Amino acid sequence: MERLRRAIQFCVAIAGFLNAGAIGLHAFDLLEAKTSAGDTLAMYFVFLFIQLSLVANAAIHKDKWQASGMIASMVTTVWVTSLIILYR
Repeated sequence: MERLRRAIQFCVAIAGFLNAGAIGLHAFDLLEAKTSAGDTLAMYFVFLFIQLSLVANAAIHKDKWQASGMIASMVTTVWVTSLIILYR
C-alpha cells in the first residue's frame, strides 16, 4: 500500500509540473505576440484559486509532492496573469 501511495504522490507532482509547463508555453506565446486578445483574467484567477486550494490541502496533509507541483503551476499562472495585464 505504501508503494501505491508514493506512486500516486509522484504522479501528482509530475501533473503539477506538466501543468506549469503548459501554462509556461502560453506565457511564451504572449511574450511573442505582445497581445492578450482572447485571454481572460477570470480564467487565470480561477486557476490560481484551484492551485492555492491544492497547496493549502498539501500543507494540511504535509504532502510536499503535491505542494511542489502546484507551487510551480502557481508561479507560471501568476506570470501569465501578469502578461495578460501588461498587454491589455
